[in-house]
Amino acid sequence: MKKGETLDEILGIKVLQKERGYRVSVDPFLLASFVLPLREGERVLDVGTGYGVIPLFLAKRSGALFTAIEIQEEVYQLALRNVELNNLSHRIELIKGDFRDVMKDLPEKAFDLVLANPPYRKTGASRPSPYREKAIAHLDRTWDMECFFEGGKRVLKETGRMALLYHTARMAELLYLAMERGLSPRRMRIVYPKEDGRGELFLVEFRKREGPLSLEPPLFIEKGLASLSGL
Repeated sequence: MKKGETLDEILGIKVLQKERGYRVSVDPFLLASFVLPLREGERVLDVGTGYGVIPLFLAKRSGALFTAIEIQEEVYQLALRNVELNNLSHRIELIKGDFRDVMKDLPEKAFDLVLANPPYRKTGASRPSPYREKAIAHLDRTWDMECFFEGGKRVLKETGRMALLYHTARMAELLYLAMERGLSPRRMRIVYPKEDGRGELFLVEFRKREGPLSLEPPLFIEKGLASLSGL
């Protein structure tokens, strides 16, 4: 472990991360738990993997194979070390680059699942973090949702699924962009920070084929990561 880093064990995985700035939150674990279970040998693409938490968490709980994309060099290097630290180099492939370019080079219809925990705070709506990695992870100025849906649909199998975590205030915007590109919302779950509070986040699964939308029971995460301790 290097100076300015911490080593944390979170829900069964070891995570090296920056001591200050961009830190792992409950968000990636919410998305990962939403897509379980995974079948043996399924191919999963994680776009904007950060420290690699989602593929690490899912690899410990399934026999799936993972490809993960990360644009930030320092974060990518920590993700590489996390994969090695958890002895999962044989199941998780990391790619450094901008997903808008990387996804063009990936084979068509190669993945059973495409997922992303993208930045959902609108640029200009709040003061950006002084830490570059954290600002990129939280503000949407570095994320092109239209390109994500277009690229994700191209690499997704016909029977595959796509899953995201996003802010409820931008639900209409997200659903419109997906449906405009031929992706149909099929599952949704609202996440509440408190039982008596407002739903601030939502989990959604899209498929290429149209069908009814299943609204799942609300998820309350008042205890943060402890709310998912049974996974």
